[in-house]
Amino acid sequence: MQKRLEIILLLLDRLIELIDPSRAGNGGGDTGLRLMPPTYTPTVKHLEHLCQRLKREEPVLYKHVRYRFFERKQVLRERTFHRKTERGVIIETHRVVEDVYPDWVQAELVERGAFWLAQHWGLETEPMIPQELLTA
Repeated sequence: MQKRLEIILLLLDRLIELIDPSRAGNGGGDTGLRLMPPTYTPTVKHLEHLCQRLKREEPVLYKHVRYRFFERKQVLRERTFHRKTERGVIIETHRVVEDVYPDWVQAELVERGAFWLAQHWGLETEPMIPQELLTA
């Protein structure tokens, strides 16, 4: 169950991009049709359906999962790090991308929502990470 939960959390973190048809192109033709991306695997499809079920059956948990993973904003910030070396202290500044979501989102309710998804996993196979994420 723990491994299932870890994979579900990883997939939730990337779910929007995994189901986004704009990442699949238009099928190599000029038809204007949108195809689902290769990352839209049975695991991802099932997780998407489970999220809709969570929304119906446990709306409070869904709200926290939604704002933590699907409605978050990413901001670029500069962080200063102090590092001690033999010659003294080195100060480094790095740009980092941080996820920002509303203050009212509770980590405990997000975890309970993810656990609910893991408990209600209905496929015969365990959730799998799409190959495209493993090679990225």
